[in-house]
Amino acid sequence: MRLPGMLVASIERCPVLGGKVKSFDGTAAKRVRGVKHVVQVSNGIAVVADGFWSALQGRKALQVTWDEGPTAQVSSAMIAREYEAAAKQPGQVARNDGDAERVLAAGGRVHEAVYQVPFLEHACMEPMNATAQVTPEACVIWAPTQNPGGTQATAARLTGLPPEKVTVHTTLLGGGFGRRGEVDFITDAVETAKAVGAPVKVMWTREDDITHGFYRPATYNSFRAALDANGMPAAWRTRMVGPGILIQKGRVKAGEVDPAAVEAVRNMPYDVPNLRIEWTNKDFGIPIGFWRSVGASQNGFIIESFIDELAHLAGRDPYEYRRALLGKSPRHKAVLELAATKASWGAPLPP
Repeated sequence: MRLPGMLVASIERCPVLGGKVKSFDGTAAKRVRGVKHVVQVSNGIAVVADGFWSALQGRKALQVTWDEGPTAQVSSAMIAREYEAAAKQPGQVARNDGDAERVLAAGGRVHEAVYQVPFLEHACMEPMNATAQVTPEACVIWAPTQNPGGTQATAARLTGLPPEKVTVHTTLLGGGFGRRGEVDFITDAVETAKAVGAPVKVMWTREDDITHGFYRPATYNSFRAALDANGMPAAWRTRMVGPGILIQKGRVKAGEVDPAAVEAVRNMPYDVPNLRIEWTNKDFGIPIGFWRSVGASQNGFIIESFIDELAHLAGRDPYEYRRALLGKSPRHKAVLELAATKASWGAPLPP
């Protein structure tokens, strides 16, 4: 994207998620050839130059003191430790069919497993970027956004203009996957353009992109299943621990079960007579966001992996084991059978 008189900006962000600028000195940055402005914006310090390379060199010359905030005390080890401890306690009940706890307590053949999934960044092919031009009369934005309505509303709020005075041109995405539904990179461009009085393209580096995303939630999931004489689950309990996307974004009230967090587990298609799903909201303040299929992207993995474990214990073919559990889900069963047919499941493998 090129406009007459357009400048290019790169933003220095706190190395700790959620941290803020305490103070900064842009004197050395302004000495870098090509640097025109150094301004503070919501997400850090914007170095504005006549080209991206100059903006990056200006960033390196900045002197910034950060207020790192409470997330500075959070570590991967701390998250793992507290997730595990939370999973040992009952959580909020997301689904409760029959009496899974009674059947599990009765003894017999009980299988246990734990599945953990990490925070994942979207890693879009094209890092975050947006171009904005702000005047007293109007704001125009060119951005690879999945959320043009939210982009317009954000720009109207930041500029004080009515929404009808904000025009959003949605460009090709370069990969979205849910990441470009956020508006942090829109805020970068609008605030910077407004501050310097010129059209500005804000470009992120790949390092910015990976370290300042809205991540797929990390979760800890404990499973217990009691198997009957045929090796089928007579009782099943899953305890899920992790943050809720919808709660963090204010779309679901704190204290409620976040539907996105238990998606594909609470509504799994397998017929288990005694089924209990619990969820504990454990949020350390790491920004989280929608990542393709959201809950199902990791929860499908944990459910199907546990089913594979149970099939192995039962000495059953995993396809046939699933078929036997899908008696009340004919649509899922038909899809599974079609996939098996097309794949010639059960046929001898070629030499």
